[in-house]
Amino acid sequence: IATCKYKTMHENDTVLPSCCSDLAVTAACLSSPFIQRRAVGSPGQIGWLYDAINDQIIANTKILNDSTNAADREIHTDDNTQVLEQKVLGDAILAHIICSNDTLYEKNQSKWHTLYDQLLKEREGNPQLNLIYVDFSYVSYKLNDFIILPTTEIISNLDETQQSTTPKSERSKSVEPINILLLGESGVGKSTFINAFVNYLKFHHLKRAEKNPIVLIPVSFTITVDDDFTERVVKYEREDSLNNENHDGLGKSITQHCKSYVFILQDGENRGQKLRIIDTPGIGDTEGLNQDDKNMQHVLSYINNLTHLNAICILLKPNNSRLTVFFRSCFTQLIDMLSENICDRIIFCFTNSRSTFYTPGNTGPVLKALIDSLPVKQIRFAKENTFCFDSESFRYLVAKLNRIKFNSMEEADYNSSWEKSMTELNRFIGYIRSNMADPIILNESHSVKHAQLMANSMIRPMLEAMRNTIRNIILLNERSHKTSIELCPKIIKGTTAICLECPRKCIKICDFWVAIDGLHVVQNKCRTCLCDPSQHYRIDYELEYKEIENSAKPTEEDMKKLLHSLYEASPKFGYFLLQSVGNSQRDPFLLGFERMIKEESDICDQKTSYKFNLDLVEQLQVLKNSYEKEKKKLDAKKMTIELDDIYQKIENVNKHRIIDLQMNAIRQWHKFMVKYYESDVPISKEIQ
Repeated sequence: IATCKYKTMHENDTVLPSCCSDLAVTAACLSSPFIQRRAVGSPGQIGWLYDAINDQIIANTKILNDSTNAADREIHTDDNTQVLEQKVLGDAILAHIICSNDTLYEKNQSKWHTLYDQLLKEREGNPQLNLIYVDFSYVSYKLNDFIILPTTEIISNLDETQQSTTPKSERSKSVEPINILLLGESGVGKSTFINAFVNYLKFHHLKRAEKNPIVLIPVSFTITVDDDFTERVVKYEREDSLNNENHDGLGKSITQHCKSYVFILQDGENRGQKLRIIDTPGIGDTEGLNQDDKNMQHVLSYINNLTHLNAICILLKPNNSRLTVFFRSCFTQLIDMLSENICDRIIFCFTNSRSTFYTPGNTGPVLKALIDSLPVKQIRFAKENTFCFDSESFRYLVAKLNRIKFNSMEEADYNSSWEKSMTELNRFIGYIRSNMADPIILNESHSVKHAQLMANSMIRPMLEAMRNTIRNIILLNERSHKTSIELCPKIIKGTTAICLECPRKCIKICDFWVAIDGLHVVQNKCRTCLCDPSQHYRIDYELEYKEIENSAKPTEEDMKKLLHSLYEASPKFGYFLLQSVGNSQRDPFLLGFERMIKEESDICDQKTSYKFNLDLVEQLQVLKNSYEKEKKKLDAKKMTIELDDIYQKIENVNKHRIIDLQMNAIRQWHKFMVKYYESDVPISKEIQ
């Protein structure tokens, strides 16, 4: 059965044969262009997207407890918001109702998926909440945007911090969180450490935690049971609305994005204090140094958008006889970005330390040798800033949830592990509060790594500004044109990319064909197409275009000055970025020029009227050739560009309005993503 009413069938319509035994298609026909709809899945669960053209349920789309058609609610065109809300809500109790139609979904998939994730997060905090989808595709009432009822701020305030579940009296305390960055090798157990951490904060005793342990992050591990050493896979698969965990790849970093957990302490002298633990992708990924470098760049980019940092917690396993080369690189990159001031903020935590009697074990000498080999000598490795935990007691709790039985000796062993870890936790919090309460202000640091992050974020804004400036110079030289094209950056709410293989829609503006940003939703992998991940390039803002009158715009001389300013800075930025990685990567500016030239060439191949686009291709090719020539001069001189010079160029380029608008959209995206990958965890210690 279908949950929504489909278009009335006509005598001549050819009905699609159903290829799914669990789904009877009510009204899908070949002569009508059906798109994705809400449907019933094979277990009889309502709320899946159904593709009526291909006669299939689309996987991983279930979010709704119920679905209905707006026509059933007798909704009319002239209904105001209040009447609409009364008709749609009806007698629904404890529910959020999302109103949409086929057109809105197809044109705003990125926003839909963001709402999808936000609603899931809200339902996680309140499992009794019902989510209901109402389809407006076949009523006269016109929806201009998704509507969520009763009135909610989910859509209008996606870039604001989610309301904490902490009581208002506690929220009134304006306490700056203590920000702790958690780093470690893949498989060291960062996610398990965080899961154990919240339970240590919540429960005094292991026995109390058995009744209802807190599991913030999905877990999966193997445990040996019985006398014949039978292996059992233990899982706790709470719904991961952020798609942040990957348990499929052995040796791969399980955590896919930086995500922060804000623990709001509510007991004793710590009452009202916030601890933000930032979980990060692991170092030493099996995909190699290249993936490690990408993960590290992601970490640095993430903390670059925080206001401050208090501590860096290095998580290790005891008895690790070797530390990866990239582990050393991790230290040096952090120190380079945050300066030597961060050295006395580094602390060391060891997991699974029960086997080494709660000591660093053989890892201690190896770590000490690594620290001694670093150029800076201020990093301490001593009892005061070293903490030994054992997360096995948390695994015991999850195993108990999976109905695995333990004998009394085993339970006593896990209880001892819990008590020891609780003692270390109190020492850990006390040390940080006493020695690291004063934060390091991140936006005050000037470093090579920080400059690289800044320059890298400016590549797309500079390239798009140059392309659009050339467009407007071409238009100005055509005397018949009295208008020009203005770039309009649009803030994105989510992780998106443009696919180089999938066809993109083109619009005509001022006699130019322009390929619009066909946003694909990307979370670990593309959720919009099946093309190879290498054919996608991530973007952090969307570009729209507007035709404006020339009377209010710059002269040709002004535009040429802008073009020269951007062109002159780009080879220096490109040289600076590649110099820092030993020329092991392709020039990002050159890749951008090649991509733009291909986009414009593809338009010329597809359209019959393309004179202006052909002129643009020629001018972009000239710009690319000039860029390569200047870049080769810099390479030949092997000159070192001073850091102050790079910061000056960054400042000068940002003064151009066309750049500033795009950079502002990027900053808003980063701000949103930090909040999006954040969970508030109020902690109230149980009464003993």
